[in-house]
Amino acid sequence: MPLKLKIYALSVGGSSLLFLLFLSFYFPFSPLKLPFLVLLVAATILSLFGVSLPKGSIEEIPLFPLVTASIILYGPAAGAWLDSFSFFLSSLLDKKKRKDILTKDLNKALFYLPILLLNIGCFNYSAGVAGVAWVYASHFAPPHECYRHILALFLMGMAYIVADGLFSSIGGALWEGAPFWRIWLANRSWNIFFAFLEIGLGVLYVLIYYVGGIPLLLLGFSFLAVLRLGYLVHIEREEILSLFLRTLHEQLEKLDLPTKEHCEMVGRLASAMGRAMNIPFWRREQLAYAARLHDVGKIAVDERIIEGSEPLTPREREEIRRHTLVPYQAMRKVPYLRQIAYWILLHHEKMDGSGYWGRLGEETPLEARILGVVDAVHALTSPRPYRKGRPTYTLEEAMDILYQEAEKGKWDEKVLNALRAVIRRDEERRRMLNEG
Repeated sequence: MPLKLKIYALSVGGSSLLFLLFLSFYFPFSPLKLPFLVLLVAATILSLFGVSLPKGSIEEIPLFPLVTASIILYGPAAGAWLDSFSFFLSSLLDKKKRKDILTKDLNKALFYLPILLLNIGCFNYSAGVAGVAWVYASHFAPPHECYRHILALFLMGMAYIVADGLFSSIGGALWEGAPFWRIWLANRSWNIFFAFLEIGLGVLYVLIYYVGGIPLLLLGFSFLAVLRLGYLVHIEREEILSLFLRTLHEQLEKLDLPTKEHCEMVGRLASAMGRAMNIPFWRREQLAYAARLHDVGKIAVDERIIEGSEPLTPREREEIRRHTLVPYQAMRKVPYLRQIAYWILLHHEKMDGSGYWGRLGEETPLEARILGVVDAVHALTSPRPYRKGRPTYTLEEAMDILYQEAEKGKWDEKVLNALRAVIRRDEERRRMLNEG
């Protein structure tokens, strides 16, 4: 385990225990009340069946309905205790986790103790902050009127989402050695909908308890199994899509090495361009995939055409155009991939309509225009068989060529300006382009 992660885990876990004591002092409750004990037992059982998230060795447990019910019934301290203590109890009940925690091997103990504390810390802070948001936004509303306070419920959900996503994604980033946003995007961006669904379920549990008591509340816990199934289905779908995209990318190895390296470089440039042009982070992830796969369709094109040094005949031009159509046809029926496929299809369009498919101006999405520009600049600065007399251009020459073509209506000048800004402030990318 990285030292930074150990320090972070011990800091979050230790400070969260002080936070829990603070909540218990200002929002006291009796943990021996039967409804709370029922919720605690249900939460402990549910914690035994966590769902592994894609990045950072993080598990997701759909406890928020039970945490929501505890907060509404008994306050922030009850929610924090339920969230963290149920996880601790489930760790002791799970044979493998119990063995890891109680091991006599000091090295193993020092490995698993920070993980345990980090999880407890995430749960304490997430539920505690959500609980405080609820009591002050609802003005300490009585539990049976919770459904009237929609804004307070929304704020409680947002507080939980932000705190849980922040603490767990920082831990995942330190574990993976990856950027925070990438961990958050993979693990948390998709479950915002689930979080608000869980709030609704928590409110339902409170109302069920007031209507039918403990027996009806126990019956309502069956919804948690359905919720967990929803988590599993979504995560498995994401893993299948990720595997599919990786497999497509690996197919580039069947092409010549320069093509694979070209796709990698276009991917890095496109990601930087997405940030520079303020494209939302969830679309930047798709843009990076599209950039790395934009030439995968060349697998379906005759290699002699790709590597030829003579001008293309009309038939060969039609054949080379297929390299944008093939991935589009393969990917368009998958909802998550449809947008990626569309950008790949249109990445050879020009502003004046002289591209592969005749799209004019902003009929071509911004992401496809970005792909077209970064594809062109890297192609100009790299060796190409069809440029006999002049194998490569310098970066400055390539940018001059693109600006000249932009004046003739070929390229989007806003995209070119963004590329120039990226290159000027990013020495590594400037060096890589200059080296071809």
